[in-house]
Amino acid sequence: MSNEKGNDSKAGEDHTSADPAVPEDSAQQSAAAETDKTPAEKKSHKGLWAFILLALSGISALVFYSDRLTELLPSRSHMPTPPPVLQPVSPEPKAAVIPRRPVIPPKPIATPRPANKPGVSSQEVKQMLSAMDNLRAELNQLSQDQRSMRAALKEQQQMNLQVRLRWITDPAARLPQIQLAWEEISLLPELSDAQRSEAERMHQLARSSVERLYQWQLAIRKWADMLVVPTHKDILPQPAHPWLAWIVGQFHLRQAPSLEARKLTDLRERLLETGHLLILESWPDQGEWQGLRARLLLEIRGHQGDTASPVELGLPDDFSTIQKDIQTLRDTARNWPGQPS
Repeated sequence: MSNEKGNDSKAGEDHTSADPAVPEDSAQQSAAAETDKTPAEKKSHKGLWAFILLALSGISALVFYSDRLTELLPSRSHMPTPPPVLQPVSPEPKAAVIPRRPVIPPKPIATPRPANKPGVSSQEVKQMLSAMDNLRAELNQLSQDQRSMRAALKEQQQMNLQVRLRWITDPAARLPQIQLAWEEISLLPELSDAQRSEAERMHQLARSSVERLYQWQLAIRKWADMLVVPTHKDILPQPAHPWLAWIVGQFHLRQAPSLEARKLTDLRERLLETGHLLILESWPDQGEWQGLRARLLLEIRGHQGDTASPVELGLPDDFSTIQKDIQTLRDTARNWPGQPS
């Protein structure tokens, strides 16, 4: 077979090499030469033509399918232009492939069975009952102690009330003490609303009485200081010798005061004495006080003259009003609820 192909190739080479040398007018000779060829040569020519036909058909099919493919694919002009890349993008790191572990099914949890509890003995029951009895006894004791403390507190508060009421009813108590006692009574926690209101009213009454009494004392002291009693100088001569001066100084010889000076002195002393009695709440007689007040008013008007404005002494006509207020404070304390008669 290889020999035949070699012969065919040689014959072809001879034929191709002889073609350019053959003139165009020798067509008849070539036809005669074809008729003179052997069957082996004819067979080689048929195989060559079959190969050529097969190559042409493959080329035509390749051209047809390439044209069809260009029709299906979009042209390069219609494809979207990718945006310009400003900076190189680093390649994304590939995700690490985690090897899958074999799934191990969970082991079933064995539920523990409840252990059989031993029965409670009678001794433990007795101990529990005894402990409960002890706790109950302690609670009862605490409740009793609490009631005792409340009773003692109430008794102490009642005692405080009684002590302060006795302060008020005591004849030796003064207005400042009565005011303080009513103030403390109004702050006691066990009083009812009506009792607290009454105690606060009495406290305000005592406070106003103390303020009025203090203002009267100041007014009496002011007018007593304004009554200036004239004094006379010693009429004995003063010698130059020290010893004689000391001897003469042991004696005084002054002019006797006039009737007017004696009246002023008497008026001033009586005013100071009345002020001292007001401090002790020893009230002067109404007639004596009105006479003393009239004398003081006349003396002041005499110093000021007839054209002066009316004189306001700041002193009451009598002390009956403040005496009634003090009596009200004491009577309210005597009639206080719960106060022994």
